[in-house]
Amino acid sequence: MSDISIGSQQPDSSLDDDTIQVINFGVTLADLQSAVSNASTSADNAEDSANAASTSEIKAQAWAENPEDVSVESGKYSSFHWSEKAKAYVAEINGLSVVVTTLSEGSLATSSYNSGTGVLTLGIPKGDQGIQGIQGIQGQSVDHVSLTSGSGSAGTIDTYTVWGDSGESINLGSFQVLNGPVGPQGDRGLQGAVGPAGPTGPQGVQGPIGPQGDNGMTPTYEFSYNSVTGDLEYTFIGYTADYTNPVEEI
Repeated sequence: MSDISIGSQQPDSSLDDDTIQVINFGVTLADLQSAVSNASTSADNAEDSANAASTSEIKAQAWAENPEDVSVESGKYSSFHWSEKAKAYVAEINGLSVVVTTLSEGSLATSSYNSGTGVLTLGIPKGDQGIQGIQGIQGQSVDHVSLTSGSGSAGTIDTYTVWGDSGESINLGSFQVLNGPVGPQGDRGLQGAVGPAGPTGPQGVQGPIGPQGDNGMTPTYEFSYNSVTGDLEYTFIGYTADYTNPVEEI
């Protein structure tokens, strides 16, 4: 092995194999020491990163799960907090009822909300009087409706025309009617009450004179006064023929 002093320079040709191996080993050891130092630094960095990751994980969990009204940072809350608030808002809206009051013209609109009862009260003023609209065109009245075609028979269609005047010069349109089948005859109704008597008819013409009849028989009575009872008494005598007053022709 060659004797080489520290700091001296020797040409490669003057170095034997053992000396070269020692020199090469010294270079490799330096590199190894450098690698160990770098590894230690990387380990420290990894630990810092792990600690930072752990902190981030805890913070991420806080942003996700912190209870309602518990802030993650000053004035900032978790997703869970806002989901609970949203549920409360939805429940409040679902239970909302509205009361509307009409206010006088010119008043300002008002609103109030009672969170305890869930009642929204609105005050709506009347609108101002609108301007007079333009006059509409003169309308056309219906004068009558007449059958234009059809017989009214069951199962057929009749057409009717709507007229705006009696002379049927203003045609307002037409419509059709399907005639249904004739229904069965209904039961006989109850007899109605007797109506009032009609007025007496005019005097009829005088009939012809009949033939003269036989002379009649006149009954004969005898009358007397009963002084005891005060009654007028009579006794039937019989019939006698009356020839003194024959029937005269009328």
